[in-house]
Amino acid sequence: VGLLFESVYDVFVRFSLKFIVDSAILGRDFDALAAILIALGVGAVILNFVVIGCDYAWAKTGGRILNDIRRDMFARLQHLPLEYHRRRATGDIVARFNADMAQIETGMVLALPMAMMGLIEVLITLGVMFFLNPMLCAISAIGIIVSLLIPRFIQGRALDASFQHRREEGAMAGFLQENLAGQPLIKAYRLEGHASATFARRLDVLLARMTRANFLSYLVSRLPNLSFLIVQLTVLAAASWLAMRGVITIGDVVAYQALLIGLNSAIFNLTWMLPAFIDASSAWRRIREVLDEPLAPNAVGSTQQLPAKALGITFERVSFTYPGAGYPALRELTLDIRAGEHIAVVGRSGAGKSSVVNLLMRFYEANAGLVRAGGTDVCELSLDSLRGRFALVSQDVFLFDLSVRENIRLGKLAASDEEVEAAARAADIHDKIIALEHGYD
Repeated sequence: VGLLFESVYDVFVRFSLKFIVDSAILGRDFDALAAILIALGVGAVILNFVVIGCDYAWAKTGGRILNDIRRDMFARLQHLPLEYHRRRATGDIVARFNADMAQIETGMVLALPMAMMGLIEVLITLGVMFFLNPMLCAISAIGIIVSLLIPRFIQGRALDASFQHRREEGAMAGFLQENLAGQPLIKAYRLEGHASATFARRLDVLLARMTRANFLSYLVSRLPNLSFLIVQLTVLAAASWLAMRGVITIGDVVAYQALLIGLNSAIFNLTWMLPAFIDASSAWRRIREVLDEPLAPNAVGSTQQLPAKALGITFERVSFTYPGAGYPALRELTLDIRAGEHIAVVGRSGAGKSSVVNLLMRFYEANAGLVRAGGTDVCELSLDSLRGRFALVSQDVFLFDLSVRENIRLGKLAASDEEVEAAARAADIHDKIIALEHGYD
């Protein structure tokens, strides 16, 4: 509604020049001039209120849509298998939430309204032009169609170049995240120079991708405006010739030129936003890669629950190879752990100790054989029920950006403060926690 109102008002202002020139100025009719100016002033006041209200509504709607995309992408990431997270750089995934979502926001919240306004203004302006002179309107319409069709010849290449640019930016974010996480190792092995040289090479690649993407985007935006300038000059010449022959009035020529300037501005709005749409399309393509990433077979599992009692664990001729690995981590492993038994699995590095836990927790699926808990195939169990029966203490320590109390409570979200502190005492860290500046908080 706001875009329609703004477009109608803008065209009306340009069209009013015909009456200002023919009736008010040449006819020296001060009452007509006052009436036109008052009408324009009242329209401007109403326009401000309408546009501001619509802008707020669109900003809020756009924000909700963007949050829905973020929510869907985050939820998908929570259910993707560990194999996906291992082969994807964390920085690249984060870039999809930040840089890629920023491009979509620009395209949807800023560029889309401007493009819609440009399209509406083109249609209304052509209608007014037809009222003034059908022949000039036909020339203008043909010129607009040709101008807007020209970018299609390079639009596909521009989209591909933008996608490659976005992908390289994601890879760069992954490289930076990896470099920052590996600073102790980089310093220990004096790899600062090597890291800087690698970063410089990646910058050269990014520069090449960025230059090509931006140049093609600029062409898509510029070509329609440059071609429409020829149309504008042609129509101006035709209108002047018709006025000299007395077919149209001087006011018609002035109004037509003002409408042509408005058309040029509308086409600029349409084409200037094309680079933003191209970047948003390539960013959306990267986000779709996450949303369309297939879940592992039986990733969700059934609703079958484990009974609340001690359970035995068995591996029956289980074989497993990590995705992309050239050799199996486990080969026909058979293991029987009876309920209530305490065991330790020992072996050299790479023997498959962690793989046993990964398959038991269903972080990965076995390629062959069966893993059972309480006599039931783990693939037939609810993931919540299965993982809820295990307490995993990983060799990789990870703390969330939360208080000490909330980090402990992650093991049991409904735990009271007393239960949290009891767990800390059982782990013999209560005294160390209370010695911190803010204690558990």
